[in-house]
Amino acid sequence: MFGLLASVLLVGQQLHAPWAGGDGRVHIAIAAIRQEGAATVDRNGTVRPVSLHESIRRGEVVRTDAGGRMVLQIGFCHTLALDENTDVRLDDLVPGTYRVHLARGRAYLDTHLETPSENPDCGPLTITTNKTETAVVSGKLAIVNYDFKQTVGIAPVDTVAAVVVGSETGYVLKSAVEITETDPPQITDVLFDPTSGAAAEFYAWATQ
Repeated sequence: MFGLLASVLLVGQQLHAPWAGGDGRVHIAIAAIRQEGAATVDRNGTVRPVSLHESIRRGEVVRTDAGGRMVLQIGFCHTLALDENTDVRLDDLVPGTYRVHLARGRAYLDTHLETPSENPDCGPLTITTNKTETAVVSGKLAIVNYDFKQTVGIAPVDTVAAVVVGSETGYVLKSAVEITETDPPQITDVLFDPTSGAAAEFYAWATQ
């Protein structure tokens, strides 16, 4: 059975089938493992409700509605919690090069790794916005895209994050910042307290 599955997958890759990766690489499918409220998946304009443990694939956009929350399992190592009114597009689901685009809203990443050497296929995971790319190998990360005011908040938690702003400027972050996605961008140090403020309920839910 495994041999048959492997053969079918190889044929799919040769034909650039979306379920096989479509680019010659094997992309995994991910799934929602915890959910509150309503959420949908958009596949090239075809929208369906999210079901727990249903496969969600590369290129699809996950959207949570008002009052909706979700935790996505990405491979064996990462979970990505989404707050309400959040849009995430799954750009790259090849093990070791996971990449998602946060179009709006708030997310909380947990790599479930103490050190990258525990499983080199797990990371890093990169979260992009319009003008930022934030990569984490191990540890946790809170990130919010205030798309309506062109501002991204990035807060490493028990880790460091590699952040590229624009096309050239790179930073290693150990503490929280806000970045305006303007030209030129502005970076401001901020305090991050997940136990207070409007997002406290989400962070408590995400870290259960």
